[in-house]
Parts: sequence; structure tokens; C-alpha cells
Amino acid sequence: MYFVIEVGSGKELEMEKKISAYPHKGIFEYVFAPRKKRLKKYLGSWHEVTDVLYKGYLFIKTDSPEKIKDILSKIDGYARILCSYKKGQIFYLPLSEEEEELMNAFFGRDKELDLSIVDIRNGMIEKVIEGPLKAYIDKIVKVDLHKRLVKVQTTLSNEVKEVYFGIKFNKISGSTEVLDLIES
Repeated sequence: MYFVIEVGSGKELEMEKKISAYPHKGIFEYVFAPRKKRLKKYLGSWHEVTDVLYKGYLFIKTDSPEKIKDILSKIDGYARILCSYKKGQIFYLPLSEEEEELMNAFFGRDKELDLSIVDIRNGMIEKVIEGPLKAYIDKIVKVDLHKRLVKVQTTLSNEVKEVYFGIKFNKISGSTEVLDLIES
């Protein structure tokens, strides 16, 4: 099962290394900060870069969340496994089956979300050719063609979160004003 670990925003990769380096034989399989590929323009051209997908969160695959809590208490830095308390008892919150299926489907061995390739018509996404955005087409909140990003509403441990997916253009058509904006 996957569980969510909350860490300080911007500390995801540092905490991922610390937790992975802690002796954990038989306690957890792996811990990771999901990453996304996106395009960023600098020095006059577009470059593929990698960013953390869920700011402030790590994911850990384990069947022993109570042991994870103990490990986190021994590691330097803020980290806590998401849980709830009811009548004095702790209930650890695993990802739902749907969230776990998406996690397994989207993230390959390197735990990176690839760019989605899209067709653009008149400033809107007309079609997703390939990539993880295909599964979230109905959950798009905002499209920023200039930055090549799409804001998508997802759930994470039953909480609504907004994350950004990177896009790459396959075909662009429409008015000249839209095309000028996209190319700038």
C-alpha cells in the first residue's frame, strides 16, 4: 500500500534521500517524490526540466505505517505520515485503490510523469495525443499555453489538490493572435 508523508515544501528530494538512506529492510519497499517533466524557456529556447509534482509530499510503499512513524521521528527534518485520530486511536491513511492504480500507471521506474503531447486549436486543447493528461482531460482547471502547463484537479488521500502537468505541442492551429502568444 502507498501512504503519504508530509514534508516541508521544497524539502521533498532531501527528505526522500534521508528516508531512503535509513536502515529499512522489510519495513518499506521505497519512498519517492513524484516528479513531472515540463518545458521551460530560458536562453531563448525551450528546455525539458523536471520538477516535484506534489509540493510538500512524499509517497512510501509499505505494509507497516506504524513503523514508518517511528522511522520519521528519528530522521532530522520535518516529516509525518498522514493519519487521523479517532477515540484515541491512530488510523493511517493509505491511498485509495483508484489513487494507487493511477500511481502505478503514471509513474514508471524513475517515478517521473512524462510530458503530454497535445493538439491546440484556437488557444484550447483540442486533443491529447499521448501522455498522462489523457486520464485527466475532464479535470483540467486551467491551461497556460505560454508556459506549456495545464493545471489539473486531483485527489490525494481524499483531499482535493491542484497539480501542474507539462505539455508539448503536436499541432497548433487558429488565429494569428493566439499563435503569436504561444510562440512568445
